Amino acid sequence: MRLATQKRLVFALLVFLVAWPLLHHALAARYHLAPWKLFGWSMYCVPSFQPAIELYALDAGRRTRVDLSEPRHQKLAAAVTWYAARRTVWGELYPPDRIVEVAFRSISSPQLEIVIIHGFLDRHTAHLNTRRYNFAYGR
Repeated sequence: MRLATQKRLVFALLVFLVAWPLLHHALAARYHLAPWKLFGWSMYCVPSFQPAIELYALDAGRRTRVDLSEPRHQKLAAAVTWYAARRTVWGELYPPDRIVEVAFRSISSPQLEIVIIHGFLDRHTAHLNTRRYNFAYGR
């Protein structure tokens, strides 16, 4: 490899190393990605939170919370745990569509509401806070 090519590669690597923390910070702020993942340098500034996920069966105007500890919901509980781990990393870029099919196999209700409660550190006030995301699905 020629010296000029090596210099270009080193320059490109240095540009990437300078630009990536800024880009990662912008992505984490906009889409609530985990600052602990994707070679992010913000990890030392923010605690890691795993989202709490609640499922509600909606039937004829009644809203009933799905108890994931029941043995009949074992596969659904595993799907929710699997999803929560990915939601922690990918934030808003990872909607809960992947657990809906498992949920509708587990419950008989015609509609399902998924509530995701995610903790975060408010950078303006330095207080811990939560965000709620509601998703509604029908058969």
